[in-house]
Amino acid sequence: MSGRRKHPDATSYRADVGPRLFKFIESKADSKVENTILHALAVFSFAVEHLAEDATRHQDVLKKTGVLLVLMQDALRGLLGAQRVLSPVTSACLARNILETYCNLRFIYRSDEPAKWADRFARFEAVEKVLHENHRPPGEPSLLSTGERERILREAPEWFGNKGKVVPHWTADMDLKSLKTMAGRVGLADVHHRLYFIGSKFMHGSPLLANAYSGAGQLGALGNTDMCSQLSLLATGLAIRAIEETVEFYGGPNIDEDLLQWERGVLAANGVSGTGVAP
Repeated sequence: MSGRRKHPDATSYRADVGPRLFKFIESKADSKVENTILHALAVFSFAVEHLAEDATRHQDVLKKTGVLLVLMQDALRGLLGAQRVLSPVTSACLARNILETYCNLRFIYRSDEPAKWADRFARFEAVEKVLHENHRPPGEPSLLSTGERERILREAPEWFGNKGKVVPHWTADMDLKSLKTMAGRVGLADVHHRLYFIGSKFMHGSPLLANAYSGAGQLGALGNTDMCSQLSLLATGLAIRAIEETVEFYGGPNIDEDLLQWERGVLAANGVSGTGVAP
């Protein structure tokens, strides 16, 4: 059978197919969408890098939750990579990550006690160590000393019940452990529904993906390349809304003109006046 193969091994296959594949991807690439993501990344990065010196309020919250902004910045860079290789599964995973991060930030920003929830987010780091220990295979030695475990239980009572059960969410609220519930609480239920319907198919390997990856009656690696752009623009819009609310919450820096430029880029990319993201 190997004698009938055009490519005897992966090396020769790569040498032949690789250049043609990337030429095809390049022909399908949408520079307007890429530029929209690039500008969003620039706006986001500018705001994050200047928050520490420009913020006029809630500096304590920034110190305890700043990692969420860094995470979203990283996801935005990933969206650019996904768009350049037209990978909808990458866009879908990153879109979900950005949505969950945005929900957490908005929950803190819009609460009556942002300092309380920021502190709870930061202290959950220790609780996660206990959660990790609780799920270690039987017989494996613990990475936590008895004294350290007791200290965590003593300093983080919100997460530990009388029977030793741990609430597996940073808010210590079992009702908020699902992303759907959190999204509804912060006014992003519609975005969650839209993103979950599309994105979860990629996240969980739905058989419906046969339609997304089919073209001219055949299953292929690229499939519907427009879906990548749709997911990337949705996720980018979420990140922009998140940084806009972040700047408003902390009191600086001014990115109003940058946001207007980004909106014009969205118009150029998809010809509509919005991104499907709730304000």
